[in-house]
Amino acid sequence: MVERPALVPITVIAGYLGAGKTTLINRMLHAADSPFAVIVNDLGELAVDANLISERRGDVVSLTNGCACCQISQDLAAQLDSLRQGGFDALVLEASGVARASALRQVTSQAEGYALAKVVTLVDGLALERLLADRYLADLVKAQIEAADLVYQTKIEISAQNRRQNVFPENTPSKASGSGIFHIEGAPRDRALPPASKDELLHPMLVRIAPNVQNLPKLGALPQNLGVGFIAVAEAGSGKPEPLPQFSHRVVYPRRGLALSELEAFIRRNPQVERVKGWIDSPDGVVLVQATRSFFNVSPAKSSTPQGLQLIWRGTEPPSGDDCVMMFC
Repeated sequence: MVERPALVPITVIAGYLGAGKTTLINRMLHAADSPFAVIVNDLGELAVDANLISERRGDVVSLTNGCACCQISQDLAAQLDSLRQGGFDALVLEASGVARASALRQVTSQAEGYALAKVVTLVDGLALERLLADRYLADLVKAQIEAADLVYQTKIEISAQNRRQNVFPENTPSKASGSGIFHIEGAPRDRALPPASKDELLHPMLVRIAPNVQNLPKLGALPQNLGVGFIAVAEAGSGKPEPLPQFSHRVVYPRRGLALSELEAFIRRNPQVERVKGWIDSPDGVVLVQATRSFFNVSPAKSSTPQGLQLIWRGTEPPSGDDCVMMFC
């Protein structure tokens, strides 16, 4: 008989919108020796991330239409109490992209029957410079990093490749359509950039904020400290109050047959849009769209029915115009 831990360890996965939190949880589930429970906090009514948890080896609970660190903290407490009866070895909480990590640390560390194992913050290496240059978002992103026990940079290879163009200015990065791979245009095919060193993979701006940051490659085994049973030494938390920028969200239902290029152009025309995620009926059929200001990814949907798009933007005023594209009414 396998003994259950007296206190169930909680791992909080934090990070700004599009950092790769759901992808990491899927990898953790796949690598786990025994089932663990997952709570997914989607900001908005459409539980996109919960539906993308592919390895259903445990119980997946969705908290929607609010942020677990503030508006729906009571719902989180209730779900934690309910899941405690399920006999799971561990629990992972995927925070919303705009959650205050320090507040989640407080909520989870005080939950009866649980022990906070660690707060892990993921940072998108492609988006970091833009986020830190944005006076509306910079404090929130820094606070998410500073409140973490472990910080991992994602999308490291492409981020390092982009920064290294300053060293090789005659090479211009271009993304091959649909390939997801960046290559170099204007250079002989037999001339490749030298392999990036370990230090080059980490963004220098992120290293200044979190000197112990590590990179998280897309492939291979996960680092041992990302295991659900790993207990991190809690050295995080600056003690400073975190700002809480205002975000709005809405589920929208684009017209049938909407070209993906129109949706991508809509995002570019509205810089306040921070996240677009969900399913639409495109000319190629129903597809899953996952987009931020830094990337636009499309993949085939498992369902033939479009379920709508979750749109998250800064401030209270919705993106202007383009009603024929987004169908706000």
